[in-house]
Amino acid sequence: MSASAVACGRGRLGQKTKKGWYDYSAGRTPVDDPEVSGVIDAHRAKLGISPRDISPDEILDRLLLPMVNEGFKIVEGARGPRLVCRDDPLSIAHSAHSASLRPPPHTPSSLCAQRASPNASPI
Repeated sequence: MSASAVACGRGRLGQKTKKGWYDYSAGRTPVDDPEVSGVIDAHRAKLGISPRDISPDEILDRLLLPMVNEGFKIVEGARGPRLVCRDDPLSIAHSAHSASLRPPPHTPSSLCAQRASPNASPI
């Protein structure tokens, strides 16, 4: 069972119950709660995970690199000029990634097929 499932099972549903990952009994100001720290520590121990500091650069990498990787997959999958009719193909990757990695309603080739000329050059 995940730490969030344990917290929810204990009625920690956020600001509406005045407790979630933080204690909100003082209003909208989040305050660290020892009960949640205990749940997290127990979950960590169960999984054999040691706490460590995470640098701002690692946080950025964790957020941005999945989107960059999706962009490369899309460009690599296109294998031709049809995708390149957009100014920024990575915006397509962002859309796909933001939708829980479901493909966008219009695939890159269907977006570009009508606009790309047979003589278009790839990036």
